[in-house]
Amino acid sequence: MAETLKFIYIVILLVSLCLVVIDGFRTYKECKSASDCYTIYRRAFYGSMRCVKGFCKHLKDVKLI
Repeated sequence: MAETLKFIYIVILLVSLCLVVIDGFRTYKECKSASDCYTIYRRAFYGSMRCVKGFCKHLKDVKLI
């Protein structure tokens, strides 16, 4: 019983460590203009990407004011 709990504890620690590492990766690439986004993301449809505050974002993620 104690060995099972130790195993579960170790698995939880390893999974949480992996989640912390994955959270550190950048999901958006840096850009200077909207055309940079289309060179970074070649399969994006024209008009679907914008450069917002220096990062490429998909138009559905951008809140227009």
